[in-house]
Amino acid sequence: MSQPVALAPAAPHDPIRPRWRADPDDMEQISRLIATLTIHPIKSLACYFFPVFGSFTSNYSTVYRNDIAQQAKIDEVEKDLLFKEVDALKACSGLRRGLTVCTGLMSGFHCYGGQISITDPLIAIPHHRFIRPGKAPTFGAERPEIDKLDDDPWLLSDNETRFFIARELGHIKNNDTLLRIAAKVGILAATFFMYFGVVGILTGVAIAIVSIGLFILSEILFQKKMDIVGVEIFGKRLRMGEEETPQKVLESEIKATDIAIHALEKLRLQNVARRVGSYFTRIHVTPSGNNLFDITNLFYTKRVTLLQAHRAKLAASLAALSL
Repeated sequence: MSQPVALAPAAPHDPIRPRWRADPDDMEQISRLIATLTIHPIKSLACYFFPVFGSFTSNYSTVYRNDIAQQAKIDEVEKDLLFKEVDALKACSGLRRGLTVCTGLMSGFHCYGGQISITDPLIAIPHHRFIRPGKAPTFGAERPEIDKLDDDPWLLSDNETRFFIARELGHIKNNDTLLRIAAKVGILAATFFMYFGVVGILTGVAIAIVSIGLFILSEILFQKKMDIVGVEIFGKRLRMGEEETPQKVLESEIKATDIAIHALEKLRLQNVARRVGSYFTRIHVTPSGNNLFDITNLFYTKRVTLLQAHRAKLAASLAALSL
């Protein structure tokens, strides 16, 4: 049975004197925070029913199959590897829709749409997680015993990348965006009320505050379960082609949970390392690596704790099965 692995933070090559600088990751977090509290509720309605709209507004680049015109940006061999991985995870998720695959310069994985979207749902994979920098292999081509990306503090391994893709597919499969539309419609209603005098303004402000609160709460509640949903989908990917026995299911999900924990720890420790060189980053990233600006996600430390509890339950079930 696999055991969780510890990840040591990467030490900087040379002592770094902190400066007041806003890195691209900082600016992305700020813009996401502002958007979440302002235009995001309206935009997300359009992006749910027409995910392609999300691609345009987020400056994502769609990855097309067998399109020689994209050779200047992405090699066909690299695209084939990407689609092979995404197709396998999609099959494991049980999603019965077409799926648009995009890439971009964002820092995290994203998705738009759900089971009843009018156009195909969309999953966006950061370009540096797909085509890794330096001499690291493209996603899908890793040789674990040679490349050892598990030990790299800055690059995600193939399995760690699979977990994050599985997590986004879980969002689409579970259709959870629909359950949050009520809060977003409330924000639209609040804007409408504000046109009708003082009473309308007060009513609109009250509705807006409640709706934004419900929106943030619903986001956090959904995010609380999505790591486990991602683990379940990724666990199916790990045992693909094997006999489905209770023991195999538990063992694969334990392994998937270990990989997920390792991946989240990498991201947390990357945040810790980013604090070293920037006073600005220290404003929104805590000493433990949690991002205060990401108000719609649980802290990394909380997510790891929840996954560790999930792993303990799986291990207990496996032990009981062995009796």
